[in-house]
Amino acid sequence: VLVAVGAGVGVTPFLALMARVVAMMDGHEVSTLKEVHFFWITRSADEYLFGRHHFSRIISDDRLRQKFFFHLHLTQQAPSNDAPAYLFREVVRRQSIIDREAFLPLAGELGAQDLGPSGLQVPCCWLHGAEDH
Repeated sequence: VLVAVGAGVGVTPFLALMARVVAMMDGHEVSTLKEVHFFWITRSADEYLFGRHHFSRIISDDRLRQKFFFHLHLTQQAPSNDAPAYLFREVVRRQSIIDREAFLPLAGELGAQDLGPSGLQVPCCWLHGAEDH
């Protein structure tokens, strides 16, 4: 399992690592990686556009999609006059509500093995009954 964290000026080597891992797993090289978790912390959702090429490669490949997990965190409040930023945050918020409602009925049936590194991927706060998104 690989865990990488990128933020601020550290996003440049973070993206280089992402590119290398995608190329390695997308090519014919043998990889022992079971999962890859990228935590990207940024002030603005616009900065995620720097990774759009890598995101597209991962999304278009079933095998990569099963191994890559992105944890995207925005730290800045959405400006009141920025419609795209508002829409992005609102879509994520609403999808999180839908996902949580689908998860809760199953929560009691899941064991620790189902929630491990290769099991169901849900926000940790849901496991402890938090209302946060």
